[in-house]
Amino acid sequence: MFNAICIHRYTLSSITILQSSFAPNIHDLKAMASSDCTWLLGGDRWSRKGRSHRAAIQNADQLQWAGIPIRTEDKKKMISQVRIDIHTDWTIPFLNAIKHSYSNAPFYDFYWREFEALILEASQQKYLWDFNQIVLPELLHFISYHH
Repeated sequence: MFNAICIHRYTLSSITILQSSFAPNIHDLKAMASSDCTWLLGGDRWSRKGRSHRAAIQNADQLQWAGIPIRTEDKKKMISQVRIDIHTDWTIPFLNAIKHSYSNAPFYDFYWREFEALILEASQQKYLWDFNQIVLPELLHFISYHH
């Protein structure tokens, strides 16, 4: 993640460039808040340790990861070309992990049904890039972050 400066119509504006992800962390939010525009990269190679397909979930006891399974044959492709493994039942374990970790959080009841519907709708996507393009803007909308 890095910031770049670009010239646009004779004015300077800052741009944050982030690797594609479906869930921003605090560092992403800070970088987005300090810039005028955010670009998500889909052209870099997918990494199993990256955040394009997984998000860290902190609960009282430990840090765990909620992830989206990627098709084995796509593991060396660019993020924009990686397909979700639709033969793996991942949505229920994914949602259960989030429910377990955040059910006592403020506003959980207010957002849960909407979040659950968002994940179930986005899970119908074939490509990870498309999933991320649906989920990330909605999560930012949930927290009233408009960028």
